[in-house]
Amino acid sequence: MKWPLLKRLTQKEKGLIERPWITSGILKSIQSRDKYYDEFSRETNERIKVTKYEIFKRKRNKITSLTRLSKKEYYSNYFLEHQSNLKKP
Repeated sequence: MKWPLLKRLTQKEKGLIERPWITSGILKSIQSRDKYYDEFSRETNERIKVTKYEIFKRKRNKITSLTRLSKKEYYSNYFLEHQSNLKKP
């Protein structure tokens, strides 16, 4: 008997399965935020560095609020959907 092939999940795939409220839009925003952080950390001119940090900080705060909102909405929908079945994990 041949066993079906199993695919080993990457850390990113595993994390996304564990956190289904992280949407593709949030992931794109995270990539953009990380790009700004890299630019900020490499900058040597202090004036430009401060402005890049401000942009990074705004993006970071926006992603945090979007993630919290998405998580709240996900669980709200989940519990509404499963309110009749209390044994659902």
